[in-house]
Amino acid sequence: MSTKAIEGYSALQRGDKDYNVKNYKGAIELYNSAINYYKEADQDENTTKNTAVAKNNLSIAYNEYGKDFANIWGSMKPAAQSQETLKKAIEAFTKATEAKPDSAPAHYNLGLTHEKNNDHVNATIAYKKSLDFLPKTSTIDTKEIGIVVNTHCKIII
Repeated sequence: MSTKAIEGYSALQRGDKDYNVKNYKGAIELYNSAINYYKEADQDENTTKNTAVAKNNLSIAYNEYGKDFANIWGSMKPAAQSQETLKKAIEAFTKATEAKPDSAPAHYNLGLTHEKNNDHVNATIAYKKSLDFLPKTSTIDTKEIGIVVNTHCKIII
């Protein structure tokens, strides 16, 4: 195992520790570091596997980070709700979908946040993508998404 692969594995483990204590920002930084170390490492089966794990964990951490912003926004009184907070949630969910493009929960949460922002076009796009990647056993309410998508598609078309 090369030095870069060892550094990548170490960053991945530290990222998991940060994630477990809900330090999502720290976990994101460490998972990104792990991915970068793995890019520079000798490529073998373990490096490929650990890169996939780091990318998956990065997506999950961004998703949780975005939920924190969305929850903060949702807990504010309407007059105090900050567009900046909502914007940070959208950025985090977008990065979650970039890190793992087939993440149904990340696309779903991105859709919810766009909907809170009254951006029905992007909400519909995100909801449709979440349905594309939805596992057969899921906690996401597909009937609810279908209603939202159908309602907003009528607006868009």
